[in-house]
Amino acid sequence: MNSLVGFTLSIGLPEQNLQAVDTARVRALSHFAHLEHKTLLIGETRLVLWGHNNLSECFHFLPDGSLIAVVGSPLGEIHWPTLQNSLLQPAVVEQFEFPWDGRVILLWISADGKCWTMWNDWLGSLPVYHAKVESGRLASTLEPVTVAGAGYTSDDFFLPGLVSLLINGHFISDWTLYKNMKTVPPDSMTVWSDTDFQVKPLKTVQPSQDRWETSWDDLVDEMYELSRDAIAETLKTRSSWILPLSS
Repeated sequence: MNSLVGFTLSIGLPEQNLQAVDTARVRALSHFAHLEHKTLLIGETRLVLWGHNNLSECFHFLPDGSLIAVVGSPLGEIHWPTLQNSLLQPAVVEQFEFPWDGRVILLWISADGKCWTMWNDWLGSLPVYHAKVESGRLASTLEPVTVAGAGYTSDDFFLPGLVSLLINGHFISDWTLYKNMKTVPPDSMTVWSDTDFQVKPLKTVQPSQDRWETSWDDLVDEMYELSRDAIAETLKTRSSWILPLSS
């Protein structure tokens, strides 16, 4: 199965910061020797991808020279012509509906590399850590890569974030352990450019009273059936699999 596991985006980084990015990535992924790596230059942006098998099937160049990439495990087919038609119509982009469930990110990088657009799933299952670095910027699914590339040390700890982590076991909002490093919010369309950073909530999941009267027992039975069906479908195509459990 071809799939991208993660990525690093950078533009305008000083050479020493770029070296720190690569060193941190190699160190972080050193125990995953089976992963393939690919580096692409799109205008002024440097995109490093890693994943399984033929990574070239996980990204696509549009006629205008921009690039789209699907990271993670989308539920459903990746249909490049449909994505291309949607993204190349400016009036449609703002109304673009993220087409998948699952752990997935859609990246779109302009031909000159100066604008990055990202859509993610409603859980924000694949965290993306981003930071400004002098006159450049950096984003990665690997936290140590962004930390190293930005040159953060313990002097840059964000005290409210640290307190939240110790008390709640997690960060609040887009906080991280560092003052100037943030995460991309879940269920959002995020746009980075030379002059701006914008986040638009997608509101994929809306509150509803449609099933307000459903009993707890019925919900438990439904969860059992959904879990069983998901596992059965997976076992049809793979003989082994990993089940992550939250602590």
